[in-house]
Amino acid sequence: MAKNKVHFDVAKVLAADVVDLLRPACMWIDWAGSLRRGCKYIGDIEIVAIPRPYLDMFGNPATGPTELDELVSGLYGGALSKDGPRYKQFSIRPGLWPAAIQVDLFLATRQNLGYILMLRTGPADFSHQMVTPKSRGGLKPDRYILRDGYVWDTLTGDSLVEIPDERTLFELWGMPVLDPARRIAKRVWGVA
Repeated sequence: MAKNKVHFDVAKVLAADVVDLLRPACMWIDWAGSLRRGCKYIGDIEIVAIPRPYLDMFGNPATGPTELDELVSGLYGGALSKDGPRYKQFSIRPGLWPAAIQVDLFLATRQNLGYILMLRTGPADFSHQMVTPKSRGGLKPDRYILRDGYVWDTLTGDSLVEIPDERTLFELWGMPVLDPARRIAKRVWGVA
C-alpha cells in the first residue's frame, strides 16, 4: 500500500495535535523521522515517547499497561494496526483530509531515549551506519552492542549504558552531534 505524502507544514500541524493529545500520558514526547529532519514531504508521522507509568497506592510504578497504552487505545483503538509494548501504529484522518495518514509511535525509556530517537529520526542509511560496528564499515564502536533497544558495554561486563539523549550517543560514538537535517550516509558528510 502506497503512503500518502503530505507537505511538511500540514504534517507538522497533525503531529503537534497528536503529541498534544498524548502528552498528559508521557514523561517525554516529540516527533522523529522525516518530519524531524525537515523533509518537504512526509509519508508518515513518527513519534518517540517515554510513557508515564501507572503508580500504585504507594507511588511506585505498577505493572501492566501504562497511561499511554490506555490513552492510545481509547483515542485510536479502532484504528490501531499495531499495538505492542514498544511500538504502536495507527492512522488518523483529520477533518476533510482525503486520505488517512499513518502514525508510528515508538516507546522508549530514560535509559534508551537518545538511541531510539536517533534510530527513528533516520534516514534509514544513516541509522544503519550508526548501528553497524566500525569493524564492518559502520560508525558504532565495536565495544558496544545493541540489544533489545538498549546500548551495552562489553568492556564492563555487558553493562547497560544509559543514553538519555542523542548528544550522549554521538559522544559515545566519538562523533559530533549532527543536526537531523544533515543526517546522511558518512560517505557524504565525512566522519571516519
